[in-house]
Amino acid sequence: SASPEPRAANALPHLPACVCADCKLAKRRRKQAVKDAERKRSQAIAFGDSDDEDAERERARFERREAARKERERAERRTRVAEEGPAEATNARERRGRERLGGVGPHKTPARTLIVCPAIVAQQWKEEVDEKTDLKCVVYHGSARKHLNEETLLAYDVVVTTFGT
Repeated sequence: SASPEPRAANALPHLPACVCADCKLAKRRRKQAVKDAERKRSQAIAFGDSDDEDAERERARFERREAARKERERAERRTRVAEEGPAEATNARERRGRERLGGVGPHKTPARTLIVCPAIVAQQWKEEVDEKTDLKCVVYHGSARKHLNEETLLAYDVVVTTFGT
């Protein structure tokens, strides 16, 4: 299946690792299509591919059992959440927040990056980061260490430092 069409005529084509909403939806649809095809294949193996009435009844019975099993699983999940109470739900939300750390996308918290390199290439690293990304970068070396504390370092996405610092 092809990737979604670009939104504008001058937009770049989507990359395989794209995380935009259109690509996520297309990926979800492809996965569902694969699951559906696998389910149909397994049913054809289990119940035969013929149109006889016994196979049709057995297939319908199987589908009812599967639907009932899935509904039981959903009910168990709802019961578990109701029994855990608000404290556990808050903890779950906090865990989800930590899981969002790093990566790209609208709901991701950017992770900080520390680059440790020889002093001779520290400035080159900073220039490369500034040139090729929109991340805020700082060199933590020499006299700059006096002006940079933990709070100010957290304002930067990338910190370049040296082995001896």
